[in-house]
Amino acid sequence: SGAGKTESTKIVMLYLTTLGSGRSSSSAPKEPAPKEGGKPSFEDLSVMERVLQSNPILEAFGNARTLRNDNSSRFGKFIELGFSRAGTLLGAKVQTYLLEKIRLAFHASGERNYHIFYQLLRGASEEQLHKYCFHEGVTGGLELTNYFHYTGQGGAPQLREFTDESGLKYTLKSMRSMGWNEEKIDRVLSITAGLLHLGQVSFDSVESEGGQEIAAISDPKIVKDAANLLGVDEQKLVTALTERLMLTRGETITIQLSPAAAVDSRDAL
Repeated sequence: SGAGKTESTKIVMLYLTTLGSGRSSSSAPKEPAPKEGGKPSFEDLSVMERVLQSNPILEAFGNARTLRNDNSSRFGKFIELGFSRAGTLLGAKVQTYLLEKIRLAFHASGERNYHIFYQLLRGASEEQLHKYCFHEGVTGGLELTNYFHYTGQGGAPQLREFTDESGLKYTLKSMRSMGWNEEKIDRVLSITAGLLHLGQVSFDSVESEGGQEIAAISDPKIVKDAANLLGVDEQKLVTALTERLMLTRGETITIQLSPAAAVDSRDAL
C-alpha cells in the first residue's frame, strides 16, 4: 500500500489515451461545442475524456484511507484500452473484482471506510442532508462522520491531499460527465446514505415465548429511514435483520436471532 500503483496507472492511462486521441493532428475532427449552460454533455466528451472520467467514480466507491496511504485501492481493477489499426483510441473496458467488503462494516483506528461516505456526509448541501436524513441535532455534538458507526470507527480523519467536500464535487462532476442523469445520481447517493443508516440499527434483548433471548429493533425509525433510502420493504428488512431461515427436508424453520447474532446479520447484509 502506498507504492504508487493507482497513481502510476492514471499516468499510463493518460499517456496512452493522449497518444490515441489524435488531438495533435490538424486533421482531427473538432470537439462539439458544449450544450446550453456551458457544461459539456456525455456526447460532447472525447473517448479519452470518457475513459479518464471513470476514475473518480471508481475511486470514490473503491478507495479508502489506510495507515500507509490516503487513497488506497481496496479492489482489483483490469483496464483494457481498445485501439484501431491506425492507433486511434476507440474505447475502454474496466473490470473490477475482489472488493474488500469487510471494510464497509469495519475499519481499524486511523483508517477510514470508502471515500464516498465521507464525501456525502461532509460535502452534502443542506437540502441533501435533510433528504438523506442526516440530522446533526441527534449526534450529541459529534461531527456526522464520527457519529455514524460505519464511518467513525477509525476516528474519521481528514485526508492530507484533498478534502471530502471537494471530493464530492469531483465525484458528481464525473458522474454527470459519464452521462448519469440526476435521478440515477440521487438513487446512488440514497443507497449510500441508506447503508450508513443501516449501520446505526441496534438491538435490544427480549425474551421469547420459549424463554430464549432474542433481538428486537431498538429504534424502528432508523430501520424505516434505511429502508426508504435503500428502496426496500421495511418489514422485510426487519425480518432479514432479526431472523434466519433454515431449510430442512423441504421444511422452512424460522430462527429468531440473539442481539449479538443480529449485529453480525446487519453487518453481513
